[in-house]
Amino acid sequence: MVLVNFLLMVLVYYLVKRDRTLRDNAEIKQNQLLEQLECDRLSLQLTEERFRRAIINAPLPIMLHAENGEVLQINCAWTELSGYEYSEIPTIEDWIEKAYHSRKSLVQADIERLHQLNARISEGEYMIATANGESRIWDFYSAPLGKLSDGRSLVISTAIDVTARKQAEAEIRMLNATLERRVELRTTQLQAANEELESFTYTVAHDLRAPLRGMQGLAEALLEDYRDILDELGQAYAQQIVNSGQQLEVLIQDLLAYSRLSRAELSLQVLELESAVADAIAMVQADAKSSGAQITVRPPLFPIIAHRVTLVQVIANLLANAIKFVEGRPPQLQIWAEEIKLPQEGETNSPTAGELQRARVGQWEHSQLLITSDKLPVPIIRLWVEDNGIGIAAEHQKRIFRVFERLHGIESYPGTGIGLAIVQKGIDRMGGQVGVESQLGQGSRFWIQLRKHDANADDFVGGR
Repeated sequence: MVLVNFLLMVLVYYLVKRDRTLRDNAEIKQNQLLEQLECDRLSLQLTEERFRRAIINAPLPIMLHAENGEVLQINCAWTELSGYEYSEIPTIEDWIEKAYHSRKSLVQADIERLHQLNARISEGEYMIATANGESRIWDFYSAPLGKLSDGRSLVISTAIDVTARKQAEAEIRMLNATLERRVELRTTQLQAANEELESFTYTVAHDLRAPLRGMQGLAEALLEDYRDILDELGQAYAQQIVNSGQQLEVLIQDLLAYSRLSRAELSLQVLELESAVADAIAMVQADAKSSGAQITVRPPLFPIIAHRVTLVQVIANLLANAIKFVEGRPPQLQIWAEEIKLPQEGETNSPTAGELQRARVGQWEHSQLLITSDKLPVPIIRLWVEDNGIGIAAEHQKRIFRVFERLHGIESYPGTGIGLAIVQKGIDRMGGQVGVESQLGQGSRFWIQLRKHDANADDFVGGR
């Protein structure tokens, strides 16, 4: 019996001990859970505080607003830029009333739609009125932030003040419009001035011919009728008058040709280059014969799009120029053509109009100058006129296509300084390009290029 009682006492002690241990363990776990909960609460508070401070101190205007129109928070940037404190706009209705005035109904509908969003949206630009009456332009963006504890949806709206950018854009547009008007006005003025100058040049040149011919006639009559009376010096003076009159006559003719070329309407047609070259050679045949020049044409010569009279004059001027500037030997002229393709749009490794470049072609190493016209179709034909003359220094190659530009005195080489200007003007009027490759003492290669006639395509033929 004593043994049974002892066993019962041991069992009771064990059960009490185990129950106490279980209670202590449960209490420890409960304390640990409470500590974890407190830690989580503090962490959440810290996160919320950081989020709140991030919103408050953000450089962009930010507003948190609930579905029923309550404004939960606006940040410092919103207040600084709009001038409204949170106490002045506790609801969306208050904000709309102050910021949008007569447009409030439209803006109200836009804001109500924000609470149906499930993704970020760009609302666009709105003009707002600030507390001091100033108008600003804000670019708004909004995104959903889920539900509040009471079930209301929460939306965050941010804005970027683009007023300065819009003002700058407006100023740029105004400046561009003003610049365009000034350019148009200046262009009109320049066109009028050019037309007036061309008309004046034509009129002066035309009116000069009558008294010039009278002067020439009188000087020639003086030499013919009074040669026996005049001494040697008097005859020389009279002959100089005749020679000067002839030079002036050539100059006037060149001026009239240049002026007509500037004013005339050119009808572009399909031309056989071979025929145009033949006509040009015939025009300079007298000069070629007197100088002993040999002109060689190397086929093939391709059909092109050009104005026949102008093209023949251009080629003839190049041939006359090549014959003229040769010293101490008979002129040797080579004429040939080649088909080339201009680079397609976007390519940059090609010669650019108006740029002075270095180039090597066979034994030729020289500067190459491209002149005129910024638009040429592809493919094109380049016609070369090569001579064995005195050559042109690189620094002078840009000048020779200008009116009245002469590199040598008239006592050395005759001419008016207009021939190559006519070449450039004529090629420019036909939509082409002209250039020169040359070195002093090694001759020159002048070239012109025009659009090739493509029998398989509908070429444009018309006036410019």
